[in-house]
Amino acid sequence: MPEPHDVLPGPGTLLGAWRLERLIHLGAGASVYRARTVEGAVGALKLLHASPILHRLAGERFAREITVLQGLAHPAIPRVLDHGIEERGLPWFVTEWLAGWDLETHRLRLGGRLPIAELIELGARLLEALGHAHHAGFVHRDVKPQNLFLTESFELRVLDFGVCRALAAAASLTGDNAVIGTPGYMAPEQAARRSSRVDARADIWSVGATLFRLASGHPVHEGTPEEQRLKTYREPARSLATVAPELPADFVAVVDRALMLDPDARFQSANEMRAALLARSLDGARQQGTVPVPTVFAQTYEQRTTEEESELPTSREGPQPVVLRLVNTPDPGANRDRVLPVHGELVIGREASPHGWSIADARVSRLHARVSWDAASARHVITDLNSRNGVRVNGVRTTSAPLAHGDVVRIGESVLVVVEGSRIAAARATAERTACSPATVLIQGETGVGKEVIARHIHNLSGRPGPFVAVNCGALPPDLAASELFGHTRGAFSGATAARRGVFQAAERGTLLLDEIGELPLHLQPLLLRALQQRAVRPVGADEEHPVDVRVLAATNVRLEQAVAAGRFRADLHARLAQVTVELPPLRERREEVLELAVHFAARAGRRLLLAADAAEALVLWTWPYNVRELENLIVHWAAQTPNDAQLGMPDLRALHPRLAGFPAERAQAPVPSESTRPAAARDPLRDRELLRALLTECSGNVSEVARRLNTTRAQVYRWMARLGLSSPRSPGQPG
Repeated sequence: MPEPHDVLPGPGTLLGAWRLERLIHLGAGASVYRARTVEGAVGALKLLHASPILHRLAGERFAREITVLQGLAHPAIPRVLDHGIEERGLPWFVTEWLAGWDLETHRLRLGGRLPIAELIELGARLLEALGHAHHAGFVHRDVKPQNLFLTESFELRVLDFGVCRALAAAASLTGDNAVIGTPGYMAPEQAARRSSRVDARADIWSVGATLFRLASGHPVHEGTPEEQRLKTYREPARSLATVAPELPADFVAVVDRALMLDPDARFQSANEMRAALLARSLDGARQQGTVPVPTVFAQTYEQRTTEEESELPTSREGPQPVVLRLVNTPDPGANRDRVLPVHGELVIGREASPHGWSIADARVSRLHARVSWDAASARHVITDLNSRNGVRVNGVRTTSAPLAHGDVVRIGESVLVVVEGSRIAAARATAERTACSPATVLIQGETGVGKEVIARHIHNLSGRPGPFVAVNCGALPPDLAASELFGHTRGAFSGATAARRGVFQAAERGTLLLDEIGELPLHLQPLLLRALQQRAVRPVGADEEHPVDVRVLAATNVRLEQAVAAGRFRADLHARLAQVTVELPPLRERREEVLELAVHFAARAGRRLLLAADAAEALVLWTWPYNVRELENLIVHWAAQTPNDAQLGMPDLRALHPRLAGFPAERAQAPVPSESTRPAAARDPLRDRELLRALLTECSGNVSEVARRLNTTRAQVYRWMARLGLSSPRSPGQPG
């Protein structure tokens, strides 16, 4: 029989007064839904499927602790609206609905690390909220980037406050000694199950681990979740300086002290750590000149005057920060990412400091270009400041041009890419969060985008000791497909001289990837559905089913919804496979990664990749119809034909890929269409309200599809809708 957490409630399920609308996050221990009451109130409902409460007194204690939490009033702590225990004993609670993103997603969007001044600001806000809660007698016990939330107006919210305390209170009645918290972020006394020693100083350790992750991109301890838990209380934490030596020494000292193994050696209160962080780290950051990044965390940046601060918008249009990423430059010391301002401007040049972005590129002018926010078009605009060598956007020289996600900017010998809400970062984050979950994951994407790579990544993070096994469903022989999947007994069919295991049994205690699942023959789909539901397989010719312990992932380059509508794929199997969906964007939609991947493939071939600026621009601009596989083939071909330490330039590209090499020139020579000659889908929706309304209606309110047709981002479509006063229509029966 399936365990309670194996059967997740679907849309429409009623928990108390709350009807589930859609699953928005699935983790190893909990799932989060958008939910709505009959009266129309919207909240975030968290179902704790790994912590069933089956004892009446335990349930009463859980409810009492949540009720106490409802009286904990602080701006950074979301209000608890309701709570309960569903029929299988799974506790749930509802908090106010927030629009924004968690700090782990924020870190990934900014290239893996947060700027030092932003870390100081976030750390101070977090510690202030924890100090308030500690004074009221609450210890969070699960502080981590995923539980720290940035709203659209960049205000910090601390999620899941009091949940660990409530679960611990319930567990104390059942004799449950389970670890409550997250390996890698729980304090040593939590990891060692010494609950009597868990106090406010445990949260101090978790804050240190959170700052360590956000500042360096690395965990305090490497390894699987269980290895991290064991190392946490058995070994001293490594210094932040070992993985991020460029950070200010005072900031490192604050983090290192928070991570001391002995609670008595840490900061003894959140307020003490906050004072040390602000007094020492700000001074160290300013001395090293590492705080000129203009983000909305404005009070830590000295270049902003009081008058400028008063003019900052109270909320940011669009839910995602816009980043300009430097992907190729002759300056090895230049900052890689800059968050584009929604107020003021960013000047780029050879001598743009202290308030701009300085790039030591001989072909970049002293003050080369300016990026500013244009409220009329709701876009950032780049303007040439009469530079000697000009500004190119998407291969075309320009004096001024609006910027959107994926645009390629060339100044001098440096190439930059506009990144707004990286879809690949979001896909990786979803994959990592669901790695330890038993849920099946459907990985979708075009051929060559790396579906098997992300599947292996999920397996490696899952902690499952068995093998990773991949099978191409499109290559299964029709007559032997059932045998390949489920195995067969001796004599089951002509030629079956011995019994043979199928891929399900071969992947025992591991992970099975069903690649090209959309090509699975229709007659096998009911058998696969039963195997997934019962966690058992019946080999061909056998009378009984054999239980299997397998995590199943599926991958496809076709839209299974369309296959279901066409009758080529079972709807119930699609629903079972797509408990969690990971959508991998094509390489042309993640141009910021092209050169990183090229360097990786060159290194794997034993070569160091040196790129001429023209070649770098051409590689980033190419549309890559065959995605990552096409890029890998090009780099491997180049590495095999050229001597060591040779630069990859345009002559090499012309020989290796003539169409790619000529692509920038084609774009530069192409005439710019006038407004009257553009097709309807290419017109500016900001000037054509009826066009946007018609597209929204045609796409049944699917903003992602509208963005695809307009060749822009979801965030940009939302901005246009807000400016034009349009709402998102929904098809009948579709959740809001």
